[in-house]
Amino acid sequence: MLNFARKDGGVRLDTRLASYGAMAVAAALGGATPARAAVIVHDIPDITLGFGDFVSFNVQTGATSQTNSSLGQFLLSVFSSSFFSSSFFEAVFLTPWNSGDGIASAGNSYAQRLIAGQTVDGNLAFSSTSQYLFLRSLTTAGSFGAGQWGNPGGFRRGFAGLRFFLNGAEHFGWADITVDDTSNLSATLHCFAYESTPNTAIRTSADCSAPQGNVPEPSSAALLALGAAGMTAYRRRRKAA
Repeated sequence: MLNFARKDGGVRLDTRLASYGAMAVAAALGGATPARAAVIVHDIPDITLGFGDFVSFNVQTGATSQTNSSLGQFLLSVFSSSFFSSSFFEAVFLTPWNSGDGIASAGNSYAQRLIAGQTVDGNLAFSSTSQYLFLRSLTTAGSFGAGQWGNPGGFRRGFAGLRFFLNGAEHFGWADITVDDTSNLSATLHCFAYESTPNTAIRTSADCSAPQGNVPEPSSAALLALGAAGMTAYRRRRKAA
């Protein structure tokens, strides 16, 4: 049984729990936004691209287009082409559409592949030019590196770190992307997110519906549950007195 009569920092536990219920009611009446409200996630239906396909996406609004390349802030593309008319290659690349926007780079025009829980902020090196997630030559083995999404004969999922500007203020975000090299090269955009507070870091998340950010305050539902437990203990204590 819970010992609600314990003290924690001079405040009875049952009193503290009861106060959570009041906090939840106040939040509901005040129209408070959910925890992590500053992290905006766009959990779109998966968009899979083959050769010659692209998707333009707007990290702020969540809009995507596979016909209008200038719709969004970033462009994900898959292609196979000739190089100097003698060397053929295929690639997946990500391009920032607006001046000043950027993609976290590993150097040499390759995008940096992040994993879940990593931080996207000003400490990353951002490039304002197209960055390859995957690049390989079809004529000369080893003439091009595969990139950080490269996984010969398989597929690899990861996050591209993004930087863009709204009203002159810097914002950070990420895009969750899989590159599949099992047969014909393809790329899938799963979701993307950004931190709506300027100059604030964001962490990548393996769950598109549950972004990782700063440790949140208890949600309204949790506060109500804790508050109910506290009120019950408070009434029992009063009866016993």
